Amino acid sequence: MTNDASRPFPRCERGASAVEWALIVALVALAGLGAWQVFGESIDAEVTCVAGAVSGTGGPCGPGSGGGSPSPAPPPTFAAFRSEAPASGDRRDMSDSPDVAFDELEGGKGAEYRRVDGPLANLGEGDRHAFDPSDVHQGQIGDCYLMSTLASLASTNPDLLARAITENGDGTYTVTFHVGNTTQAVTVSADFPVRDGAPVFAALGDPSPPFRLFGVVAVPFTDGHNLELWPPLFEKAYAKLMGSYNRVGNGGYPNEPFKALTGEESQNYDRSDLTFDDVCSWMDGGDAVVVASLLDAEEAKRDPMYQDGRLVAFHDYYLAGVNKDRGTLLVQNPWGWNSWDGAPLEITFADFQRSFSYAVRNPSHRRAGRSLEL
Repeated sequence: MTNDASRPFPRCERGASAVEWALIVALVALAGLGAWQVFGESIDAEVTCVAGAVSGTGGPCGPGSGGGSPSPAPPPTFAAFRSEAPASGDRRDMSDSPDVAFDELEGGKGAEYRRVDGPLANLGEGDRHAFDPSDVHQGQIGDCYLMSTLASLASTNPDLLARAITENGDGTYTVTFHVGNTTQAVTVSADFPVRDGAPVFAALGDPSPPFRLFGVVAVPFTDGHNLELWPPLFEKAYAKLMGSYNRVGNGGYPNEPFKALTGEESQNYDRSDLTFDDVCSWMDGGDAVVVASLLDAEEAKRDPMYQDGRLVAFHDYYLAGVNKDRGTLLVQNPWGWNSWDGAPLEITFADFQRSFSYAVRNPSHRRAGRSLEL
């Protein structure tokens, strides 16, 4: 086990393989021939969005006035800083004060705050819980560590998230975080940085199921139903707690949001210190687990799962489950279940030890009696 705070930040970058480029060319050709017109007026925007996500010029598709909306830039690289939460006893104003700054983030260029309507949480199609990991979709901000934390807690301890956020009835929501030995209530509105009709940071939950071409290409379509607000609300509240979107948007460690959300310290494990039985015991116990991909660019270039685009370096994923019979792990990208990346990636434990750097485990589910009390 290691708790080395000097390790590089996961930086949440995108890339594209030759196969993905070939598929994109085919998709664009089909769109040009009008073969997809049967899917409605939003198809052109959807194709553009998927092309951007795969090529590295855009992020996951998000709902907009005409369907999916493209994002013009990949998540930013990490910066050499370590964000710090307010010290215990710092009771600075966390009411619904002016909007949280994002002016230093490349992914926020051209975005403006706009009100976004929708329910706090829904039991969407295929969801196990209203606060479901499939709701989490990272946007144009380098906070894969935060998005993976939210998704892992939604998978293992969704009631904790439900208790942590309160709808105030006046258009605002209050998220209660753990700070030191006390709690800090942070109130935010459902006004988010929006560009082309869609939030540019965390996307809304419960997008429509994707259309798949030949079982490979996932194209998310928006059918106009109300999408849920909890992922961008938690992201905005955490950004406000830490000072701004600028402070959380250039990489970080999942230990920090884990502690803020659960009140429990996390444990870091180097890949060489783990066994498959260790990971199985975590899953059996309901622990939330985030895993970091390779933080050495040269090592990643030699790895087959990075060469073919299944994994990207400097990025956090969350552990979605294990298959004991097959001896495999299921890891999920916080870019979204309905993005190009699709369902969780199943890897062997040997793959994990070769292709990931470390794991972060939070045991909040085992200590339910010490979870957040509102």
